[in-house]
Amino acid sequence: MTHWKSFYSDYLGLHEYPDQAIIKSFSVQELTIQGGIKKKCIVLFFMQNKKGLPLNATQCGDLQRITKSADPENWKGIEILIKPIVMKFFNKNKEVLRFKGINEGSKVKEEVIEEIEF
Repeated sequence: MTHWKSFYSDYLGLHEYPDQAIIKSFSVQELTIQGGIKKKCIVLFFMQNKKGLPLNATQCGDLQRITKSADPENWKGIEILIKPIVMKFFNKNKEVLRFKGINEGSKVKEEVIEEIEF
């Protein structure tokens, strides 16, 4: 279940991510995580949404694989599918977001998006 705090967040929560998105831009931001610890991370912005999505290492790895580039500048314009999956962390099931490329390695030239099912 989505935590109520995510409805008031400046960042995308599991309840509001797009199924399919085009990467618009990114920024490196310092975010406060559990326990009040501050950490820098890449925040991704999509053409379909104003809020950003903070990325974890696995999601960055997904984008590196899709784009064949570790440089976030090369991620702009790439169209991706965003899929929630359930993973086990510390003996608890957690829903996390994973990315899959659409026409991997090619950038979107048009803003026409077709329905794609997982």
